[in-house]
Amino acid sequence: MYVAGLVFAFGIAVADPPDSSTHQALTPPGKADAVMSRVYVEELELYETENGIMLRLEGNLPTPCHNLSPPEHDLQQDTLTVTLSSWHKPGAMCVQVLVPFVYYYNLPIAAGKPPRYLRVDDTIISFDPDE
Repeated sequence: MYVAGLVFAFGIAVADPPDSSTHQALTPPGKADAVMSRVYVEELELYETENGIMLRLEGNLPTPCHNLSPPEHDLQQDTLTVTLSSWHKPGAMCVQVLVPFVYYYNLPIAAGKPPRYLRVDDTIISFDPDE
């Protein structure tokens, strides 16, 4: 089942299909060669696809010099926590302006019962439609 996501930009609704990320996650070159920073996630949506459950993250990178890092995840009891961060090369001169992004992430959920909750930053989403 595919559920269309709508993004409202300049008063116009634009549908973006899964796997249409505006930025790709890149592994930092190394601890000494990268400065890690926060990513500002503003919107979360879950999609059910034939390959499993996909998470659509929309937000902002701190500057145009920042790259998305591959998401990290941790499953504790009934909550799957996904952490998204960014990185840039030290000493890079960059304009201080937020850069919008849309990123799709296939959730690492094994076949069977999914966790009850998904946590990204301070936002918690329930997998139970009745909650």
